[in-house]
Amino acid sequence: MREIKQSKRNKRIIKVGIMINLTINDELKKIIDNVLSKNFTKLKDVNYLIEKTKSIKLGDYSTNIAFVGSKVLKQNPIELANKIVDKIKSPLISKVEIAGPGFINIFLSTKYYDNLLKNINSEKSNYGQFSKKNKIYNVEYVSANPTGSLHIGHARNAALGSSLANIFEKYGIQVDREYYINDGGNQINKLGLSVLIRYLNLFNKNIELPEDAYHGEEPIWVANYLKKEYKDKFVNTKYDDTKILDDKHRAIINNFSKIFLMDLIKKTLSKFNCKFDIFSPESDVYKNNIVVPTLNKLKKYLYVKDDALWLKTTLLNDDKDRVLIKSDNMLTYFTPDIAYHTIKLGRKKYDKAFVLVGADHASYQTRMKAAVTMLGYKDTLEYIIMQMVKLLKDGKEFKMSKRSGQSLTLNDLIETIGIDCSRWFLLSQSSNNHVEIDVDLVTKKDNNNSFYYVQYAHARICQILLQSKINLENQAINTSLLTSEKERELLTQLTLYPKLIENIAQNYEIHKLINYLYNLASLFHSYYSETKILGKDDISIQRLILVSSIKNIISSGFSILEIKPLERI
Repeated sequence: MREIKQSKRNKRIIKVGIMINLTINDELKKIIDNVLSKNFTKLKDVNYLIEKTKSIKLGDYSTNIAFVGSKVLKQNPIELANKIVDKIKSPLISKVEIAGPGFINIFLSTKYYDNLLKNINSEKSNYGQFSKKNKIYNVEYVSANPTGSLHIGHARNAALGSSLANIFEKYGIQVDREYYINDGGNQINKLGLSVLIRYLNLFNKNIELPEDAYHGEEPIWVANYLKKEYKDKFVNTKYDDTKILDDKHRAIINNFSKIFLMDLIKKTLSKFNCKFDIFSPESDVYKNNIVVPTLNKLKKYLYVKDDALWLKTTLLNDDKDRVLIKSDNMLTYFTPDIAYHTIKLGRKKYDKAFVLVGADHASYQTRMKAAVTMLGYKDTLEYIIMQMVKLLKDGKEFKMSKRSGQSLTLNDLIETIGIDCSRWFLLSQSSNNHVEIDVDLVTKKDNNNSFYYVQYAHARICQILLQSKINLENQAINTSLLTSEKERELLTQLTLYPKLIENIAQNYEIHKLINYLYNLASLFHSYYSETKILGKDDISIQRLILVSSIKNIISSGFSILEIKPLERI
């Protein structure tokens, strides 16, 4: 078995088709900015909003430019709105109205919607791809110690990290997906000891695990394979309650154990639709002697106190300075982590390097940001903090404790509710909020299950299109026939998708994609319940093109979430 260092690069293949350069919000802002620069020069730099209207009766989008501008020009908002509206001319806009005390409501043109549906149905699940940007991000996620199976806290990290990486790529940013293997600390010695004792138990040696060893099933699995590969080679290995005393045997057992468990972790992540470009072991920090050069780079921020070496992180907002080398000359865990970041951030000129961690590591970000800033990487590191996950069944919570052997694993989650359902509900809340997954609810196939509700919308549309037996690719698009309020609402909802991708790429709130897909599915189900879609007449064909567009947007959203859309339920 060999040391894992770097995977073969497994980049997502992005189909090159119709690339998005500007969202409809940006297009409308461009139109209004042009009006301002030519006719209202004092307003050309003001900030104003362009938002979806609250009711389709008021149009598709609305802007508050007249309110903002009236304060600058000291004019009545309605009078200014009239002056602005008179100057707005664009093939994207069919008409503009003034509402209330001065809102400007914008109705998008049939030509715009015709092109929108054409693009969505041409690109299908690839729709929403932005043109390439001159940026590269690193996203480090999961990075669990190779000492056991992944638990459901890691599951949330995996779902969020992989989906954010997909969002960044959808937005045109190059991404490196990275896993930091924590294989250099005392936990690996503890793992090796746990495996050795389980191995010796296989030879009828009655030895109990120390209380702080790993008591789960994993050391037993490793021990069985260790016996299979090495027979009785380690039966006479010397050890005490804290470590293996035979250095040569310790190195073999530790290495065998961490690689065995890292392989299991990789297989689990692959099953959960998580891909990585780089696996970076902490042990490389020591193997390549990275610590000393790192300390040299930090030299002007170091000082000695109580025979320990300290880093002045308080200079950059930390609540206290941090020890790098203890008085016994041992490194703290912070030191190799800093050295690892010199490897990661020195590999490429990343515009952003994201690290996804649990809430128990929230305080760690301040000291690490301080350290990498001192190394010359100011404003590069971004932490995304996630709250805990609870799995409920029969009104009771499963407990997690990795060392006690009572951990609820990612594999358990997959077996209980499935991969796609797991990813959906793990991503359904902001990372700042706790997630509670009620197994009894999420395994039901009814409208109370939001995931089923969206999957059913996709499957229902697939069956509608199958029944129609019409090749929509050969049909002309004419959205002027789609005149009902629900049809206009659906059309407007489709325009929001590119802006949503842009927003998530900038604020990292992936749960908003879940909300969007649910709202889109809800609009479709309501539309379907009161509208005759199947038919051969012109309006039926336009309705089929509309629902096909809805299906493709759902499929595109699912591809970001790494969820497989179903054609039949």
